[in-house]
Amino acid sequence: MRTQISWICALTFAIIISLNGFQPVNGEKESTSNYGTIRIDNDSFSIKEDQLVIMQITGKVVNASGGVRLSLFIGKPDGSTAEVKTLPNNLGEYSTSLLFDANWEVGNYSIRAVYLGNQIGTVTFVINEIEGPNIVTTQTIGTLYIEKEEYFISKNGTTVVEIYGNVIEYKEDAPIIFIIKKPDGTTQDFAVKGERTGDFKTRITIKDDWASGTYEISGSYEDKPLGNGSFVVNNLESSESAIQIPQWIKTNAGWWASNQIQDNDFVKGIEYLIKQDILKIPQTTQESETETESQQIPSWLRKNAGWWSEGAISNEEFVKGIQYLIQKNIVKISK
Repeated sequence: MRTQISWICALTFAIIISLNGFQPVNGEKESTSNYGTIRIDNDSFSIKEDQLVIMQITGKVVNASGGVRLSLFIGKPDGSTAEVKTLPNNLGEYSTSLLFDANWEVGNYSIRAVYLGNQIGTVTFVINEIEGPNIVTTQTIGTLYIEKEEYFISKNGTTVVEIYGNVIEYKEDAPIIFIIKKPDGTTQDFAVKGERTGDFKTRITIKDDWASGTYEISGSYEDKPLGNGSFVVNNLESSESAIQIPQWIKTNAGWWASNQIQDNDFVKGIEYLIKQDILKIPQTTQESETETESQQIPSWLRKNAGWWSEGAISNEEFVKGIQYLIQKNIVKISK
């Protein structure tokens, strides 16, 4: 009777593989810390010829900050590391996937999640076997990067998105093709030529008629995928909605970034500017006092203040940091 049950289970397993086209879930690995959670839907994989295997990565971060991406560092059997980024939603939830093919190698892997410099957790998985010829993927063709993750555009204004990377074994004057997928689903394509080294750089000018939302970019070279990326556009509908900040506030921020004024003085100054309507901040929900008793100003905000005072980041990006202080009740405003 036991032999018959085992035979039936094995047959069912084989049918599921043939129907789905990839390996079924063998287990789940999860890691949790004070900063959030990371989990994978499977911790053991076998890759067959002409078969794509997908692993789902999901989780949640604590105190999600809009527009800031989560980094997933993938540790490989040969000791090298690859980085994948994904953007949590407003609730801090995130979801992405890894696609395995014959270019991966047998061995033990780890995935370490980091958000705002904090270690979320680490999960592990193993690739047990790989059968079949190598399939060309983005990892063997080259790299594609986007300068920033989020851009703001005000009425009658423009800004520039910079895309750069490298094509391995580039042939001089051969075009690199890019396709932009817009929030409404429409696409636009363009081509650039790289340097002799395979390095390339191009720019997209965003105007005020671009809709708010996520824009996806995919690159290809000689009909082979180069990579994918995305960025978010925030279209400020009118000049009144654009964030205006007096220049002398930048000077104060620079002093604070270089420790010439204390945290308390900086916070009191920001509170005064908001109450006097000199510094205009978008509406921000504050947490209760009990939730934020021991909150301190994070080190990343001091760095942002320094960059902002030097003109390296926009007013909108700096104001996001102020909104974080308001949300955490570090900066207190009248309700």
